[in-house]
Amino acid sequence: MNGWKISKSPIPSDIIWENIGKGVVRRKVKELVAILLIVLVSIVFMSPFTLVDVLKPLADDFERKVLSKTALKSILSEMLAPLMIMVFNMVLIPILIDLAATFTDH
Repeated sequence: MNGWKISKSPIPSDIIWENIGKGVVRRKVKELVAILLIVLVSIVFMSPFTLVDVLKPLADDFERKVLSKTALKSILSEMLAPLMIMVFNMVLIPILIDLAATFTDH
């Protein structure tokens, strides 16, 4: 048919009707900004060394003021970095992705 590609249309519930009138350039710019922000935040905070280094003064201050028992101190110091990484991966990244989806009108 003269080089036309024909495909089935999406079901009406899959279409975000509010986005129909918005320009393609505006949508692409918002998508690019959201992707860049997610990549930037991921690069900065995915490194456990960066995150631990940033929070190390707070942890040291907490240890000096609150913790006096060496067993509790060693458990906390060993588990702090994995716990922060787990919280970041399970809480912050999904929130960032949800915010990016909302920002890009999805």
